[in-house]
Amino acid sequence: QPVTIRVGSPEPGRALPAVDAARPTLLWSGASEIGMTLDPTLAAAIVELTLGGAIAEHNAATGPLGELERGVLAYAFGRWLAPSPWRLADVFAHPAALHALMDAPIRWSAELAIGPLEGRADLWLPRDAAPTTRRSPPAWSRDLPIALVLDAGDATLTARDLAALRPGDVLVPDRLGVAHDASGLRGHARLGAVHARWGIACVIEAGEARVARRADRNTPMTARLEESMSDEASTLEAMGDTPVQLTVELARMSVPLGELAALAPGAVLRTGQALGAPVQLRAGDRVIGAGELVEVEGELGIRLTALEVAPG
Repeated sequence: QPVTIRVGSPEPGRALPAVDAARPTLLWSGASEIGMTLDPTLAAAIVELTLGGAIAEHNAATGPLGELERGVLAYAFGRWLAPSPWRLADVFAHPAALHALMDAPIRWSAELAIGPLEGRADLWLPRDAAPTTRRSPPAWSRDLPIALVLDAGDATLTARDLAALRPGDVLVPDRLGVAHDASGLRGHARLGAVHARWGIACVIEAGEARVARRADRNTPMTARLEESMSDEASTLEAMGDTPVQLTVELARMSVPLGELAALAPGAVLRTGQALGAPVQLRAGDRVIGAGELVEVEGELGIRLTALEVAPG
């Protein structure tokens, strides 16, 4: 089963769960003791999967884990964390052991999803294990302008098909996250610098873009265009079946680094233009054409109004 982990930030001085709370508790020994409490349903699911079962066969936990189940849980975590310097000391049915070791510890929470099941795991650290505060960046760096693009889709064409495009043609993207309704443009887009290995997920409503959440840091905003492109359509024709990825760009803007770092869910992006106006097509970091969103047989496409690669 796929496992997804979304980690939060350390929170000092948090109260431990009640001594008799039915939350399986794991205790590790290393430079100091650290503990973890798990949602019972997640713990039971890990036990089920370790024993060769499936999530579909698993019923929600109704009480504390028994001795056998705790042993299986210890085996699973011991295998996962074997390369680390920490060694699993014990697994308990309740957090009582944490109360004996810690007072107002640091809590580091994570949201876990195992297949269709979701729950929370809390890592409990001694107060002296607080992470070192990061040094603040210099004040002048906050004003550095960062060029950003708001992308909503992509299409992959062969170089030959790209060379054959003409103004007036309609291109239906492989993926397009926006659509039109009575209030204007709506859907989803990603904000980031071209080729940057991070992005910010945005929601488009009534022609306005709002920050939804930080996107995956390991996924580039667009694929790099490894092949260099010439202005001559004949060069594109000669490239034949070479794939070229195009990105649908809703807007382009410049934002100070400090303002970009402070963007939070719900923040409205100042794009400087109405979303839903003509869009641009980009290959790598080069804009190669423009168009307008149109509906074609129930699908949203782009009618090309200008194209740099078309012959004069």
